[in-house]
Amino acid sequence: MASHRAQGRVGGPEGPGPHWLSGAIGGGLVFSGVTNTCGMTAALAELPHNRPPKSTVTFQGTRLTA
Repeated sequence: MASHRAQGRVGGPEGPGPHWLSGAIGGGLVFSGVTNTCGMTAALAELPHNRPPKSTVTFQGTRLTA
């Protein structure tokens, strides 16, 4: 009975579902750290509102030359 109470609110009587979800998220974070990649960054970079307008000056165009 004590072990049932020790599982907490999320993983208690609902079953193993929340535990699998947290394990999958943790596994994804470990994979991102080991491979030095981030799937969320790649997905967000492809969204249209994260791209500069075509009239934007590039970084090289803003540098002052002597």
